[in-house]
Amino acid sequence: MIALLLLLQQEASPGWTFLVDKYDENRDGCVTPSEYPRSAESFDRLDRDGDGLLRPQDFAEEMAALWRDQYMQAPALQDLLMQNFQEDGGPGLERGEFLRQAAAADAGRDGSLNAAEWAARGLGEAWQQFALSLDPDGGGTVTLGELAAVFDRLDVNGDGLLLPPDLQPVMLPLQPEGKPLALVFGSFT
Repeated sequence: MIALLLLLQQEASPGWTFLVDKYDENRDGCVTPSEYPRSAESFDRLDRDGDGLLRPQDFAEEMAALWRDQYMQAPALQDLLMQNFQEDGGPGLERGEFLRQAAAADAGRDGSLNAAEWAARGLGEAWQQFALSLDPDGGGTVTLGELAAVFDRLDVNGDGLLLPPDLQPVMLPLQPEGKPLALVFGSFT
């Protein structure tokens, strides 16, 4: 998770990019109070680590939130859950089976999964890749409630089932361009 946070700090958040472009007069990569023309209260609010300088790490949480929002929808996250939490090997992952498997992986029986429990399931690399998606509060553990919320967010049609992209249902219009639609199924032998 630390490696992921360092990576996020290397990527510039939109807020940091705006501030450094506009206010970093000497182009040293940080904004000092003398370079920032707004109020001291505004500067202090942006200086999240309280070191007296505005730097990229002050905007790491903003970047983490952007990363989380982007990857929560990623097919790779859905694939990760489907490949590692299915009980029956069926075509999809049901919400109930996902939560049962997650609870079974909770070795500490504290209602959450940490990096060690995730790794014991053979998903150590995945924890690092998806830590921010799966750990929305940044606490280093994922509660069963957070996991349920992740599942619900990925389950866009709300049917309690995640399907691989190639098995997603296709919605057909009932009356394309105002004309009735007829589907004819048959076979020739």
